[in-house]
Amino acid sequence: MPVGIAASKLKVPVVIHESDIVMGKANLRLAKKADYVAVSFPSELYGNLSPQKVKFTGNPVRAEFYPASDKLVKKQNKQKPNIMIFAGSQGAESINSNVFENIEILTKNFHLLHITGEQGIERARFVRHRMPKDLQKFYDPVDFLSNEMPAAYKWSDVVVARGGMNSLSELAALSKPAIIIPLYTSTNNHQFKNASYMAQHGAVRILDQSSVKGLGLVNEISKLFDRPETLKYLSETIHKFFKSSAALDIARLI
Repeated sequence: MPVGIAASKLKVPVVIHESDIVMGKANLRLAKKADYVAVSFPSELYGNLSPQKVKFTGNPVRAEFYPASDKLVKKQNKQKPNIMIFAGSQGAESINSNVFENIEILTKNFHLLHITGEQGIERARFVRHRMPKDLQKFYDPVDFLSNEMPAAYKWSDVVVARGGMNSLSELAALSKPAIIIPLYTSTNNHQFKNASYMAQHGAVRILDQSSVKGLGLVNEISKLFDRPETLKYLSETIHKFFKSSAALDIARLI
């Protein structure tokens, strides 16, 4: 924010980008001085801003997430559907605990890649060690992925994630059916609002945090595979939220 304020005082053009459906405090303040405000959702959803300033560019993703760059991850000898579950650095504990509680049910039906975060990895390794030997190969816990993340998405048939806009944009780029569990402690409840807009348009399934207990998450995943037409619909619909020209459109504003 200080850079934007200084630029405005020096009469240097200011372009900002808002990734979420709800403007953050810093961007709200800068928007008054900005020449353009690039946004990730349709411009009319940002009614508190001058329509002349708001430009619907979408949210850029790394080049590795573009379908054209897809070096297909082979799913050789696939015995079960592939599920990736991750909850980011915040709010992972409740999701992790539910996965651990239901690990045998999950791995009897699915091959699970579980990104636990740093705090959950030791327990995940312990849980895997205690699992029946024939199920261990269907549970792959890791603490963190970075450069490997595009390959992990491509490997997955369904992704369970939080509602941060970067994750949602990556899912949209790769047409991945997703169950979104918004983090309700996120600023301005932006994760829920991001995911809700997409859910209203049929692009994702939302699972309330309070439902991530008992068999709630297991049942939600299973329901998707009971209805192949729903998986296909989610895949097609979420991809409509991907704007392949996002980075270029923002660059043109600058």
